[in-house]
Amino acid sequence: MTSRKRRRGERQERPSTKGMRSCVACRQRFPRETLIRLVASPDGELLVDWYRKAPGRGTHLCYSVSCLEAIETGRGLARALKRQILPPDLESLKTAILASVEGRIESLLSIGRTAGWALSGTDVLMRAKRRIRLLVLANDIAADSERKLRDAVVGGETEVLVYGDALFLGRTQGKEARVALGVVDQVMAQRLIAEFERRNRLSVTS
Repeated sequence: MTSRKRRRGERQERPSTKGMRSCVACRQRFPRETLIRLVASPDGELLVDWYRKAPGRGTHLCYSVSCLEAIETGRGLARALKRQILPPDLESLKTAILASVEGRIESLLSIGRTAGWALSGTDVLMRAKRRIRLLVLANDIAADSERKLRDAVVGGETEVLVYGDALFLGRTQGKEARVALGVVDQVMAQRLIAEFERRNRLSVTS
């Protein structure tokens, strides 16, 4: 193989970066849809572009409290956005981002009830234990019930997370209260796990 053909082959083997963006703080590359897009208002205020559709120059931030804190001075943002911006209010920004993540979690669980991939009720979960890919437990579940459910789904591909109280989980299922939910669809389980991980990363106290 000639050196020219070898170089062409090397170029073809490089992983695609299409749809990838760098975090403005840590500079790591992620799929664009997994990042927070930031834009500046006309008066220099930093805003979150929730739908990633705002016109003009934007920059991206990953779901990490350390990266959020790293943009406090605004200097890196100013370079990325190519304009002067006001120092961001990190607490307000963090609160808004967390609220967005938690809203997506609640929305996904509510959709799951109507779509049939979110199950609730201890007896129902016990019967479907081999199908459950994600078990969400309320933080006020009784110890005996928690142990029973954890023992039932342990092993395999099932992940267990604790989130919200029984009233919250019940509300997502149109019920008064539910101490546990089971997600039986693998794709939706992974989407929820990703949202939980984002929430956890933002909730870490540095």
